[in-house]
Amino acid sequence: MLKLHPGKISAFIHVVGLGFRFLFLSTLMRISTPQLIGLYSVAASIEAISVYLVGFEFHTFTSRRYAKSPSYYKLRLIANCHARLFFLTIPLSSVTTCVFMLTLNMTTDIWIALCTVLIVICAVVSQETVRLLILTRQPIHSVCLAFIRTAVWQPFAVFILGSEQFLGVKHFFWIEHLLGTETLGSRAIFTLWSAFSFIAMLWSIWLLRGLWSYRIRIRIRYLTNGIARAKYYYVGAVANVLLSSVERLVLQTLLGPEAVGIYSFFQTLANTSSTLIQTAVLNIALPNLLEKFSRKAKSRFEYLYSQLHHTARIAVGVGILIVLVAFPIVWIIDRSAYIEQLWILPLLLFGQGLISWTQPIHLALYAAHHDRLLITLMVSALLLALCLNYLSISKFGLPGAVIAPLATALALTNFRWLFFKRLTKQGAI
Repeated sequence: MLKLHPGKISAFIHVVGLGFRFLFLSTLMRISTPQLIGLYSVAASIEAISVYLVGFEFHTFTSRRYAKSPSYYKLRLIANCHARLFFLTIPLSSVTTCVFMLTLNMTTDIWIALCTVLIVICAVVSQETVRLLILTRQPIHSVCLAFIRTAVWQPFAVFILGSEQFLGVKHFFWIEHLLGTETLGSRAIFTLWSAFSFIAMLWSIWLLRGLWSYRIRIRIRYLTNGIARAKYYYVGAVANVLLSSVERLVLQTLLGPEAVGIYSFFQTLANTSSTLIQTAVLNIALPNLLEKFSRKAKSRFEYLYSQLHHTARIAVGVGILIVLVAFPIVWIIDRSAYIEQLWILPLLLFGQGLISWTQPIHLALYAAHHDRLLITLMVSALLLALCLNYLSISKFGLPGAVIAPLATALALTNFRWLFFKRLTKQGAI
């Protein structure tokens, strides 16, 4: 019987997800306005930021301990530690989401706001359960869960949007009559997105059902100690997720949702490359990188360089594929707002490719406990991106949003290599 490598299966799932994403975004481009894409993109940014902001990166404390001496009991202990933290992170994520929505003036629609809160709560839980699935070497399940949360619902949204546009079907949900006169499109997107996020969350909990137990006693001191030890990675993770969303947030603040929508279309396509590399390569390599570099195994550098080469090949191949597919679609749809900005996509893909290519170095430094170095790199990159975004967008408008991510990617890539080579010569890795 033919056996496929997990990386190939993950890649296939992401190719399908890419197709769904193209269909979804192309439909929004064709029958909707950039404002709707902007609304969806701002919500996605709020989800990503909130998840890391309230997660405390506790997994960095538990995963390194597990990597040193893996055992089933330790895995159950880790799982129940994360489950106890949900009593804090879930309420905190709800409050954080509401604050972000009000600050960014995202929406006045109560239904969309409630769906966004539910999306974030499900993402908070799924983030930790997916990490546990990766530790238990179930990368396929983790990819499928992400696929359900981010892509499976999109063809259904396309159907409903098409029904409204071409068949005149409106007020498809009874909730439309209860809460106001918002168009069906935006509510359909957020309703389906939240529903499938909830399904994915429940499935992830069920997949790990053998690990949950209230009989395992968790000391508060252990949790607080883990959070304290993860503080460097917490700051680094928050900086990283802000770095990935800073252009959208600045565009929303300075230019409004239409600019966010146009830019986010190309950024979403570019992010597909880094997401594919993360799930098809890095998530599979993560346990080995942790074990080899935490124990300073002789084969650690050989393994690292093989992952760097593998990552580079995939980044180039996927980048070319995205450009070849995206350019004809944009021309066929024939929306001038997007055609005029087509040049953005290759530059964004180049920047994403550079960061993804050196991500194995980041993981190696993480496994070798160089916490302060990593946090310094990420915070510095965030500050650089924030300054460049405000300056360039204020001066050049939407085209200015490309300058910051490209310059930041080049700087981060160079410094990762510089410090890695220096620490290798010192024998500190």
